[in-house]
Amino acid sequence: MGIYRQLGQYLEQMDADATARGEGPTDTSIDPHFRSGVYLGVGMSHVSLSLMPGKLMTLVELFGYHGDRRYGLDLLMKAGEWTAGQAEPGIDARQEGVRRTICDMCLLIFHLVLGSFTFQHVSIPVATQILEWNLKRYPTGVFFLFGAGRLALVKSQPARAIEYYTKAMEVQKQYRNLHHISFWEMAIANLALWDLSASLDCWKILADEATWSKAIYSYGAAVCLLETGKAKEGAELMEKVPNLRQKIAGKSIPLEVSLPYLITSSISSHLARNSLQGKLESVLHRTDVSFSQLSSLLITSLPSHMPPSQLYSTACYPRSMLPLPKSPSTLISQRNIILNREGRLASGTTGARLSF
Repeated sequence: MGIYRQLGQYLEQMDADATARGEGPTDTSIDPHFRSGVYLGVGMSHVSLSLMPGKLMTLVELFGYHGDRRYGLDLLMKAGEWTAGQAEPGIDARQEGVRRTICDMCLLIFHLVLGSFTFQHVSIPVATQILEWNLKRYPTGVFFLFGAGRLALVKSQPARAIEYYTKAMEVQKQYRNLHHISFWEMAIANLALWDLSASLDCWKILADEATWSKAIYSYGAAVCLLETGKAKEGAELMEKVPNLRQKIAGKSIPLEVSLPYLITSSISSHLARNSLQGKLESVLHRTDVSFSQLSSLLITSLPSHMPPSQLYSTACYPRSMLPLPKSPSTLISQRNIILNREGRLASGTTGARLSF
């Protein structure tokens, strides 16, 4: 790291001398491959140090090192002469250094992956312009297809993300471990689309082949089984999850730490939903109440002082059974119409509650 810092200072001095001679902002006599390598080393050292926890960073600073995230990102951008808002880089393929593409990859990792853990200097527009240009240059590049899928997820486009990840698996068959990255992202994207069958297939493949966290993969498969009505199979798999947890270098995987809570929450939610469904079916069978009448009873039984968003989420809890409104404003309107019709709005009462 210290050598990279010294080489960075050397480049700055050479560029300053070239500027003083009127020969441009950079010294063209320096080999571009050497320059891109220095930008990569110095830039990543600054970005890596800036991601360290505060207490650890204090200790590192005692040895004379400091991480400046903005400066590190600027150096990585400088390898391709990128400018925010500019669709094309300032340097073409003939003049670039051999490590310029790696600098672009590092920028994509920071903005699209590490951006989930930090927010300072994260820029989705910058990631978009770098990714679009590299996809034109490397249309079948696995890493850039991964980046396109990740960008689609960041932009809340799970269906499009699945297309990119599927293509990333099709363009190469040699490294199966790279497919596991696609399966992980596709499993989450399919959950966002509520395609439980497709998500379950991804979780099963990961549980059979991947080794990072068998517990997380099995938990994802168990949740999908519970939600698709395969309660017995899902419960059996859920029981095995705690025994599948592992430690890497003596440390627990962060996602596995919260598994006990997640398991309890998933099972409780599943049992509560089944209990509510059974009670509603019992009421329908006993009183022969229509779905529309039951929906009206649920709407009018909600407290009038409840905020619209909370009112809507509470009313739509059994959404799979009842024809409830599609938005909070529609719910409020329907509730007022029903109460007006029954003459209870003026008196301020909240309406009769449905008891089981």
